Amino acid sequence: MTPKQSGDQLTAAEFNTIVGKIDAAIEEVNGHAASLAEAQQALGGLADDLDSESQARQQADSGKVDKQEGLGLSENSFTTHEKTKLAAIDHQVSHLVTWAGGGEKPVIDADKLIGELVEGKTHLVTTITFTDNSTVAIVKVTGDNVVTFNPPLFNEDDFIDEVIVNDDLSVFLFGYLTTGLLIRLNPDGSEDDIFRNNLPPFFKDIDNYFDACVRKGVDGSLYVFNISDSATIFKLNADGTENTSFRDNLPDFENTVINCSRINTDGTLLMGISGASNQKNIRKLNADGTENTAFLANVPSEISGAGQVNIIAKMYDDGSILIAGTFAGYLKKLNADGTENLAFTANLPTFDNNPISVEVDPDGCIFLWGNFTGYLKKLNADGTEDTVFAANLPGLGNGAITSLVFFDNTILICGDFPGYLKRLNPDGTENTSFTANLPIIDNFIESIYITSTNEILLFISLGGVLRKLNADGTENTTFTSNLSILDGDIQLVKVNSNEIFLAGGFPGRLKKINLDGSEAVYEDYVLMFIRSAINGQPGDLFVISPAGTIARLAAPASPATLRHSGVAGSLPFWDLAQ
Repeated sequence: MTPKQSGDQLTAAEFNTIVGKIDAAIEEVNGHAASLAEAQQALGGLADDLDSESQARQQADSGKVDKQEGLGLSENSFTTHEKTKLAAIDHQVSHLVTWAGGGEKPVIDADKLIGELVEGKTHLVTTITFTDNSTVAIVKVTGDNVVTFNPPLFNEDDFIDEVIVNDDLSVFLFGYLTTGLLIRLNPDGSEDDIFRNNLPPFFKDIDNYFDACVRKGVDGSLYVFNISDSATIFKLNADGTENTSFRDNLPDFENTVINCSRINTDGTLLMGISGASNQKNIRKLNADGTENTAFLANVPSEISGAGQVNIIAKMYDDGSILIAGTFAGYLKKLNADGTENLAFTANLPTFDNNPISVEVDPDGCIFLWGNFTGYLKKLNADGTEDTVFAANLPGLGNGAITSLVFFDNTILICGDFPGYLKRLNPDGTENTSFTANLPIIDNFIESIYITSTNEILLFISLGGVLRKLNADGTENTTFTSNLSILDGDIQLVKVNSNEIFLAGGFPGRLKKINLDGSEAVYEDYVLMFIRSAINGQPGDLFVISPAGTIARLAAPASPATLRHSGVAGSLPFWDLAQ
């Protein structure tokens, strides 16, 4: 490997080479150290300065016994005193300082290799010698410090309409909030001031509040759709600044209401609209905001005027889309160019009212529910009805289904029918064992969520209650007990892979809980790369950059540490605090 200079970066290949040598270096030190002097040379830079290191070596040499032929370290090639001294290296504790995050955190000097940084935490310390005879020490600390999610204290008049969780565990909130309409929270709950400062003035004034739908773009951008009486779309960059050219390119949507929207993987947008008698009600925008006029020209004429589009159910791999609304036939499949899939339309059964919602299962089967006869229908991928499913359906009372989700090759539905919740087998029959296990549910269920642990969350909007069922239908009493810490009703539920965000009337207005109902926390991690002192000068510091590259920095003038906030196994977003 070519020796690096201050300011250089290690490539991924170079870093992998370093990591690959770690085990070999440790094995060589442990298995082939013939004397204490050699062991101390391998560890390098342990003493506070060259003078103290020299004194330590003199003291060690005075107590060393000569190596006897055939004996190893474990057979007293070193004295018991010296072995005890070496073993203690792994338990040294660095001094503590107060840093930007508050509280006391471990630090490490750039010219000193420390073993155990914090008692009770797991650390890995390894050394590698480069061809220029300098030594790099790699210190990896897996922390067990926990910090509660601590968002800003919102006022009692504040309310949250939307919660969007990003891959890095930061959170976008939209609503009537103390600091404006839109804020971004860091993973620990603190507000991202840079994002707030970059927002257009419109979003900083709560008097501009409007009903909105907020969606993430494929490029890290954020789309805010005004779904009230005036169709407006804002596209914000990841840092909060507005993409003004996008807004300038938008077609005229005067007197139009946006009913539904979808962001496609290629950056294009689909919108279902209503309100204007002289325009078509399914629109496709290019990534830059301009209208796809060829798509618009091909849309069937009946999808206009009173024939509004309320649902964009799915975009298929071939670019075709499934839509539902108040137009003739209520359900259509459009090809990627906007033309109608006439074969699909010909196969459809007759509906006597429009669907309220549509879901497509992994096999391509289509489930629709609404105020039409039968209340719930299952269609095959080609549009034909599954008549066996229809014949097997249990009674659904007045049929007001509010939510449908797919669960372990079955279907969960909730609504205003006896018991409020049912689990249906693929053929439409009721899963009676599940029904027998259900606790008493005494109110209307608004939404169903499936967790990553295969459990069922029920959101009962009346009273703002969240309940959790096991896969067999029995109630998860641990969740209920843990959730009792909330003092107030729940108004919004957002389920992430390992956490649940709740917004509501309780103090603070926003909580993050674990899947078991307990309050969510995150761990701190520290990872440092230190080059040992050469000729008495402090070494260089190696860190992981936000982009994931290994950067080599000049040695800091003062001790430094790295902090990472996130979940186990995740290493994005590091900040260097000195």
